Amino acid sequence: MTDYASIHQPVLLEQCVSLVAPALQDPGSIAVDCTLGLAGHTIAFLKAAPQARVLGIDRDAEALAMATERIAGEGLSDRFIPVHAFGQVLDDQGIDRVNAVFMDLGLSSLQIDETDRGFSYAHDAPLDMRMDVSQPLTAQRVLAEYPERELVRIFRAYGEERFSRQIAREIVRRRAQEPLTTSAQLNRLVDEVVPQ
Repeated sequence: MTDYASIHQPVLLEQCVSLVAPALQDPGSIAVDCTLGLAGHTIAFLKAAPQARVLGIDRDAEALAMATERIAGEGLSDRFIPVHAFGQVLDDQGIDRVNAVFMDLGLSSLQIDETDRGFSYAHDAPLDMRMDVSQPLTAQRVLAEYPERELVRIFRAYGEERFSRQIAREIVRRRAQEPLTTSAQLNRLVDEVVPQ
């Protein structure tokens, strides 16, 4: 069995448990972990609140499977409900009220550490960057097909990139000559465009 605790350490675990667990002390309490990841927070919540259940949501099917396995290894499966992606999750589960909602927002180290996902500049990899690999849209396709103005908007809105216009312009120029397919290509392009 994989040692998931060595892969990822939950952020501010004790503080999160001290804030969430008091809301989960009554029998039948339900928490929703909207960013399950490898279930570090969820396991701590279940251990701190033995009468509660946790509905764990993740867009990454691989992370969800790993979290489910980890929770089973802890003997907590009977109080855990795994859910892939988002939508009408609570309605689909027949839940009309929850006692706590938890979100650990940000990029998971699981995605960064998996070199084949292409999230990290530390390793050359295909430009995938999908949180949910069952979705068809990859970063490579975005860089190959989106118009310059849309790339500018994405880089500015989601990356808060000051040089979004220059980066987008260079992507459009280069893709006409050769497709951008790897994180190393994108990294070199950005390094050449953004003043050091």
